Amino acid sequence: MAEPGAASVLKLDGISKSFPGVRALHEIHFDVRAGEVHALLGENGAGKSTAIKIMSGVYQPDSGTLTLDGQPTTFASPQAAQAAGTAAGWVQRAAYAHSVFTPEPRHPVEVRAQEEHLSRWLTRRLSVPVKLFDLRDQGFELVGGRLLPDASGPSAQLMYQDGMGMRVTVYLRKAAEHDAPAAFRYERQGDLSMFYWVEGRCGYALVGPQPRERLLALAQAIAKQDQMSAPASAPARWLAPSPASRCEWATASRCWASTASTSPPSTWRSP
Repeated sequence: MAEPGAASVLKLDGISKSFPGVRALHEIHFDVRAGEVHALLGENGAGKSTAIKIMSGVYQPDSGTLTLDGQPTTFASPQAAQAAGTAAGWVQRAAYAHSVFTPEPRHPVEVRAQEEHLSRWLTRRLSVPVKLFDLRDQGFELVGGRLLPDASGPSAQLMYQDGMGMRVTVYLRKAAEHDAPAAFRYERQGDLSMFYWVEGRCGYALVGPQPRERLLALAQAIAKQDQMSAPASAPARWLAPSPASRCEWATASRCWASTASTSPPSTWRSP
């Protein structure tokens, strides 16, 4: 449920779209605020898919205004929408993978944490360094990981579990060329919370049923360890959100960038 007075995250105002011989949308209005969950319902041909494709950059509206975080905008392509944070894409795949594999009691992962080749194997397959994050200070032990398909190649899932058996997953993918570095963004889908961001050559999505504050602490720990393992030649790139942004901006991240190690940890080995 949206908080009283919450600002619009995404808004369509007077959007119209026509195709040869067909008027798909006529001055529609759609307003989504933080904490809300919406469903688009209608008969076949009502324009549901057209509206979604306008929001995700597949189509351009003939008229009307699309507003993201209080700022009028247009998406020239799905890539532009994804960089702005409106396209589901790999973030949705991270949520699906979490829902599929975390309930499994006996075989939740493909390779157990005790197997030394886990990091090397995933690094080799993704062509980006895959670090096994240490979340023990936050109460989570690494269970293991697995290889998953992504839209443009392989991705990886790391699974962690706390003392009560609650699990979280970290979904990692090699960032596409159009993926701009992005600060934490937060979404909630049903019982699942998600923080996702793009840093350097990787996209990360942390998924779990934990409260927002606890999941944010885990995301901060992951980002800090990732910063500390980055080579000195790869500067930290964090984007400060706009005033109306729905991003979760961790102020400590600026400190991490300045205190990051100047060389990769000795535990790193090339695949």
